[in-house]
Amino acid sequence: MMHTDCDYPNLWRVTYDGGATFIPVCEVCHRFVKPDKKVFCGDAGLSPLPNATCKKCGPTRMHFEGFMPSIHNQDDD
Repeated sequence: MMHTDCDYPNLWRVTYDGGATFIPVCEVCHRFVKPDKKVFCGDAGLSPLPNATCKKCGPTRMHFEGFMPSIHNQDDD
């Protein structure tokens, strides 16, 4: 079953440089995970490698939500 934004309406998100946004739960057991400090993207999209660690499953992937626009205000620089 594919999980969507509606399945986790009030859960925090993990956003990386470039706007890649994830829901920090394991794709296998749906427990909270510890996100990696980096995710890798290339011309072909996101890397299929694990991007988080689950206490039950070990290295895993978080649910990818999409690329979100940056909300950084350039006036703050």
